[in-house]
Amino acid sequence: MLARLATAWGDAEGAEAALQAVTRRFPAERWAWEALRIAYSRRQDTPKLHALYDRWAASPLANRTIEQDWIYLATLTGQTSAAVHARARALRDASPFDPVAVLGHALSLRAQKRTLEAFVAIDGLVGAERETPRARLWRGILLHELGRKAEARQTLGGVETARLLPEELRAGQEAFAQTAPAKAAPGSP
Repeated sequence: MLARLATAWGDAEGAEAALQAVTRRFPAERWAWEALRIAYSRRQDTPKLHALYDRWAASPLANRTIEQDWIYLATLTGQTSAAVHARARALRDASPFDPVAVLGHALSLRAQKRTLEAFVAIDGLVGAERETPRARLWRGILLHELGRKAEARQTLGGVETARLLPEELRAGQEAFAQTAPAKAAPGSP
């Protein structure tokens, strides 16, 4: 009720505070978690989205989807832990053909500086799963990190960016920029 009233009055901070209070006091109220997820996603506020999922994954409402999003956001924001890595592996082991679980595990491996293993995991995706914007993005970034610049440039050049988070766009743009062919020195043939 307070969140709706704050929204009606144009008080986004008040609405957010009311929803946060509901998630703390009544953690089983899914609607409050969802309202915050939608608000942070619309604003593309990845740090707040990660903080929300950090709490949500530990709530009574936690499920596979919430945990997968928590893993993804933790790796994207560089806030991984042993618990994140263990859960990423467990979700992938439980569903080795689930592309979201595979991607989460691959990004966990990348965060652990296990780039080749991360690439092998993503490269194992097939068909439409391999062509999703996130899979293409991270496959291209990993190709770049493995020194396969031409392949990385081609892969990153075809990524649909409309639904990516700002941190994903930045990582993709940085990798793409570093894959540009070297310019010839002046006076060289």
